[in-house]
Amino acid sequence: MGEHLPVKLGDVAEIVMGQSPSSETCNRDGIGDPLLNGPTEFGPHHPSPIQFTTDPRKHSNPGDLLFCVRGSTGRMNWSDRRYAIGRGIAAIRHKENRLMQPFIRSVIEYNLPNLLQVATGSVFSNVSARQLAQIPYPCIEEKEKEAVAAFFGALDDKIDLNRRMNETLEAMARAFFRDW
Repeated sequence: MGEHLPVKLGDVAEIVMGQSPSSETCNRDGIGDPLLNGPTEFGPHHPSPIQFTTDPRKHSNPGDLLFCVRGSTGRMNWSDRRYAIGRGIAAIRHKENRLMQPFIRSVIEYNLPNLLQVATGSVFSNVSARQLAQIPYPCIEEKEKEAVAAFFGALDDKIDLNRRMNETLEAMARAFFRDW
């Protein structure tokens, strides 16, 4: 087997750094595109936007990995729709195969301690597009990557299902005690 050149995340993934729209274009009335500025909108699996903008500068697409690059650096969510992304968020997507998104997340999670060590900032750590792009990406066979991606994708789906089941059970318990 031949020697592999080192592969970095930036070789296989597009990294879209968010850009904040002007405050005059932002609202809480649901007008325009939903806007994500940072981890405050992050849920257990998908974000819940509170602001909107009529002048989006950068977007995430459904299925993108949303990564906090400032403040709570390293927090992640999945983009369940198109969002305008502010400067606290990066959208990361595989260049060729959307099914590899869970694999990309696992690679980032594995490398997160090292990434946070090189993050800059005196009060809040910040991660740049270049730092994200330099994350080592494993050189393994495509079938192995697909198997790992499928495993992590199924695991992520199961975690989300369990969270929703817990919410339903808690609501049932509250309703039961309220009627008791």
